[in-house]
Amino acid sequence: MYRLSKKQHGPKCTFCKTERATHRTKYFAEYSCMNQECLDKACSAEQHREESENNLTEADYQTWNQL
Repeated sequence: MYRLSKKQHGPKCTFCKTERATHRTKYFAEYSCMNQECLDKACSAEQHREESENNLTEADYQTWNQL
């Protein structure tokens, strides 16, 4: 999670849609406010995305296992 600067507080929170965002995930996919529930949801979404990127698809296996 990255903290937004004061001038970046424009977007709304992705989860509650009422507060202004104060944090963002690594890939700018989700913005969250200071609410602890929203921060927890954003952290879990970021972890889920990183885990899914670590998984190789069948095409990756066929390509990279031959090298």
